[in-house]
Amino acid sequence: MILEFILLESLHMQEKIKRYMHSLEDNFFGWWIKNFRISVMLTVLLIGYGIYALVIIPKESSPEIKFGLVMVNTVYPGANPIDIDQLITTKIEDKIKSINGIDKINSTSSVGISSVVVTLKNETDTKDFINTLKTEVEKVALPTDAKDPMVSEISTANEVLFELMLYGDSKEFTSNHLRTLAYQMADDLQGK
Repeated sequence: MILEFILLESLHMQEKIKRYMHSLEDNFFGWWIKNFRISVMLTVLLIGYGIYALVIIPKESSPEIKFGLVMVNTVYPGANPIDIDQLITTKIEDKIKSINGIDKINSTSSVGISSVVVTLKNETDTKDFINTLKTEVEKVALPTDAKDPMVSEISTANEVLFELMLYGDSKEFTSNHLRTLAYQMADDLQGK
């Protein structure tokens, strides 16, 4: 009697297992398990495509990043910050503020140099903007002793993290002396 009960229970359990296995085969994952050759082939194709994409996608150790910043630097040797601001910086700002594509303008007037940094809107084409900016800056009436304004885009392609300018009274410092100081500073910055 006990043996019959165990056999009957065993058959009943086998029937439950068959129904459970059949229910597993009828769902989404069961189909993939049942057709494992297709699953393996699809997996191999995906891995192959991933490796192909890894090889084909261009990679750069130092990709060029454009910040949307354009700088206008003008050197006016020997001028104080107030004169630089009145004679150069304000004139450049007034001339360029109406150009389309400008988000904001920041400027600095220091001894001997005017620096105007223009932040562009995201949708602005940088090359066209720089051409327009150069044209407008050339129209500004600057003092005769002032150097021509330099317009440059700030990006990682320039590979310049910062610029350091040395200047001084020509009576106290010769150009060779300033050059020697510049080389010493460059060596100090490079850790030599």
